Amino acid sequence: MATSSNQLVQIPLCTFCKEEKITEWICSDCDKPLCYDCKRCHLWVFERKDHKIVRAIPLRSKVYEKQKLKNINCKDHKDHFYTNYCIECQCLVCPECVSITSCHMGHSLKTINKLHGETLEELDLLEIYIKQTLLGSVTQKLKSLKDWYNFHEKKFEEGKENILKHTDDLRKRITEYSDKLLDELEQTFARNANFISQEKLKLEQFQKELKEKIKFINESKFIDDIEQIRKDISNESTNIKYFDNKESIVNIFGCLQIFDRTADVECKITNSYNLKSFIDQHHQEEYKPSVLSVAISNDGTIFFAKGKHLFELKPVKSPQVVVVLGSKITDILFLETNEIIFAVDGFILVKKGHDKIQTLYELEKSYYFILSLCRSRDGNIMILYIKPYEQTLLEIFLKKPYTFYIEVISPDGFKVKTITIRHETRFNNEVKMAIMTEDRNKNICILNLIDRDVKSYNQEGKLIWQQRVYSPIDMVSTPLGSTVVFCERERLLILNSDGKFVKMTNLWAENNLQYPGLHTHSLCFKNNGELAVLSDEKLYIVQFSFAV
Repeated sequence: MATSSNQLVQIPLCTFCKEEKITEWICSDCDKPLCYDCKRCHLWVFERKDHKIVRAIPLRSKVYEKQKLKNINCKDHKDHFYTNYCIECQCLVCPECVSITSCHMGHSLKTINKLHGETLEELDLLEIYIKQTLLGSVTQKLKSLKDWYNFHEKKFEEGKENILKHTDDLRKRITEYSDKLLDELEQTFARNANFISQEKLKLEQFQKELKEKIKFINESKFIDDIEQIRKDISNESTNIKYFDNKESIVNIFGCLQIFDRTADVECKITNSYNLKSFIDQHHQEEYKPSVLSVAISNDGTIFFAKGKHLFELKPVKSPQVVVVLGSKITDILFLETNEIIFAVDGFILVKKGHDKIQTLYELEKSYYFILSLCRSRDGNIMILYIKPYEQTLLEIFLKKPYTFYIEVISPDGFKVKTITIRHETRFNNEVKMAIMTEDRNKNICILNLIDRDVKSYNQEGKLIWQQRVYSPIDMVSTPLGSTVVFCERERLLILNSDGKFVKMTNLWAENNLQYPGLHTHSLCFKNNGELAVLSDEKLYIVQFSFAV
């Protein structure tokens, strides 16, 4: 293909600066091509001051060589035109300017045509520099800016698409949460309605008894035997029950609003069972603090474990021994199917009615130490345990804390998942170390009996809240979301669903009972308003003034 006369010849890159610049000069001594900038600097070096630099290619076309310049009159000598250029003075001069008497005499001169050619060459070099260096750099930056714009435009579209994609999911979650709140509201209403119905039956029965007594009193007024009248009055005065409740029904039962009156709750011991002689008769073990655990079935039967023995206490019946195992029972609980579960060593045992005891689940390593059991809101079984024998001798010597683990299994004995709780603790296999429950929000509450604190975690093992507790013994989550902690000297500590302290009551002092001085207890909710408290000697039924 033919090329135009103005097209530049392809030349090699500059040997010195190694940049992509046009190299129209060559050092004849070094025999290396040079760009414009390196050509100017090449002779600055002392060793190369005598080198000769020549042009490698012609830059100008014949168009410029034939171009005629306009004649310009000298400003000092109007009759003469500029013909030369004074290099020292850097100005145009005419023949008169370089005469013997002129100030330019002896200066270096260049003809206007030669100066014109050199100027055009400099303009060509400047043009090449702008095109190949500056313009190329600007073009590259414009391309980079365009790429950045495209990148951010793409990120914007992806983000917009992602937001729109999750809009339906957010609406769905909001709807599910609203349905959950409505469901909890309905359940609260149903519990309150059931409790109100029970109280109504009691009050109606009490009202009926009072009317009978009024009728009897009126009949006694017409008896003419004063001795009989006094006898009737004496009998009724000692048997009559007083109902003194100054609170309104709304205050007692609340309403459908979020209204927590846990701080106003009062507790009263309504019944007690003396178990000392019975337990001592069957529980013949060495003198050590034995682990206690209590659970209540759907029909109201109370089961409690002490050491290797499991006892049964049916309503209006004497307790009896139902199971004697070879190892100590760590914890017990009832499933929704009314099957009782045992935690013994590294095994979970199950007893179905009058059937024999079977192994429901075994931890992967039998030397794992089970601490507590609880039933989740989903109906699964949650096993709290630690790994006390996996530490090295150095870790044991340094008393490195242990980490809690939770194994979640189905009621059929299949593993669902394992939750790692970063709740480090010390290990002591002589006493019960920790209690675990799951509250209404499916958060896992762990009472550390050694470190004396309560911590709540979500299902991923992330800490939600924690509360320091003085001398705790046992803990249970209530059906309405509160947490009840039983402490030494018979103190009941009530925390709300956020772990904040709302109530502390002294069970024995408020019921005018002598403090038994026992330090081993276990708790279990019998229903929304009653709590079963098991001690070494007695089983107490504690009734709250309203559901907590």
